[in-house]
Amino acid sequence: MASETRTIVISDSKGGKAVGTLYIRRFDTGERLLRALAALGLMWLLAVLAVAIPIAHFVLVPALLLAGPVVAWRRYRVTEQNERVTGDCPSCGAPLSIELDSSSRLPLWTYCPPADDPIHLLEAPGGAGVRG
Repeated sequence: MASETRTIVISDSKGGKAVGTLYIRRFDTGERLLRALAALGLMWLLAVLAVAIPIAHFVLVPALLLAGPVVAWRRYRVTEQNERVTGDCPSCGAPLSIELDSSSRLPLWTYCPPADDPIHLLEAPGGAGVRG
């Protein structure tokens, strides 16, 4: 598992801007394969457990058996995952550390935790910082 950082722009609704850092986790082929196999195993385990549920097993078992390869394939295709953003809030100046969901992609609207102001996370043009 390799980690990478990128420079991003944190802007607010009033036009203020600040520089931030996006932390990204990269998965190599072996890690991607293990993640996919774990997802496949979980779906098939749930299918086996669903056999014991009366009537619902007529739908759950086939659905989980078919969902297993689909979920595994989608998980295998993920090569990088955004983890968190750090920087200073352009509205209130407070230091930020925002944990991102695995499905989060930039540009992204979120909120400054201390001030509850809306902020926009954007990729910096050319990877360069922005002067505020």
